[in-house]
Order: sequence, then C-alpha cells, then structure tokens
Amino acid sequence: MNIPPIKRLLLATDFSHCAARAEDYASALAASWGADLTVMSVVEFYPGLDREYAVNQLYLTDRMYELTAALAAMKDKLHLRGIHISTRVGTGLPSEEMIAAAEAEDTDLVIVGTRGKSGLAHVLLGSTAERLIRMAPCPVLAVPMPKPEDTIGQGISLNRMLVPTDLSDCSREATHYARVFAGQAKASIELL
Repeated sequence: MNIPPIKRLLLATDFSHCAARAEDYASALAASWGADLTVMSVVEFYPGLDREYAVNQLYLTDRMYELTAALAAMKDKLHLRGIHISTRVGTGLPSEEMIAAAEAEDTDLVIVGTRGKSGLAHVLLGSTAERLIRMAPCPVLAVPMPKPEDTIGQGISLNRMLVPTDLSDCSREATHYARVFAGQAKASIELL
C-alpha cells in the first residue's frame, strides 16, 4: 500500500488547556514536515436554535469575535516559526464542522485534544474527539490531557509509537499509515 506523505494538517481547538497540548503536537509536526496547518475553532450552536433571536445573535457575535481574535494571535505566533497556517471558524456542532472542514481541505491528519467526560453527559453527548475519531475522512491524532509535569508551548518530541493491531484489513491500513507517520517523525514503531 502506497500512502503519500502527510502534508495537510487540521488542528481542532477550543483554546482549552488540553487544546494547547494538541497545538504543541500540531505545530511540531507541521514545522518538521513542512506541512500546511489549518487551525479551526467552532462556535457551538445546536440545530433548531433560532439564529435571529436577540440573545443568540449576541452570543454568536461575541463568540465569533473571541475565536477570530484567538485564531489571529495563534496564526501570528505560529507564522513566526515558519509554519504555513490558515484559520477557520465554524458555527454549529463542533464535530460536524470539523469533519466538513477536513473533507473540504482534503486533510491528511486531524489533531484534537481530548477531555475526559464521564457519567451521563458522556453517554448523552459523547465528545468531539470521539466523534472525529469515528467519522473523520482521515486519521485523527487524539492528544491526551497534559500531565502536571508537561510544559505547554515548549514543543514536543515524538520518539516512539505504539500501534495496536488485530491484523484485519482496516488494522493493516492503519499500520501502513503509522509507518508513514513514524517515518516522517523519525520515530520507532512497536506493534502490539
């Protein structure tokens, strides 16, 4: 199987602490691979809500302003590192907006932070990261919450990859992708 190099990355961010760790991964990979990076954030707005309702308009306007400013600051910061970056803001369900962006941009890899939800909220809503993993048109790198000893904003070093496999066709395809990923990252692979 011939998988082309990974050249188009999409970072899904809500500017949380966990998303900052995902940004570290995305910027490190984009810089070392010479990949284009799109950074996207979504104003969460559920279907069925009236966009014309005054309170909703105020919410959408305020959130759009906040996200646009945060994305512009991130773009300036990453541009100084020599990363080719574009930004996107969506409105709607974050997972659906991210999937649509990944499809529209023919993304090779989506990078997203995870946040552990538990209990009823998790059962009813799931998480954006889980939905992306299940439905994205490309592989997804889900970055876990940073540990207390992790330094945010200092970059990352990707040295080793664990690739679980059940030897199915889908698993073999994932293993081929992991080989390309590890090759670009100069990381070792351990199959499990």
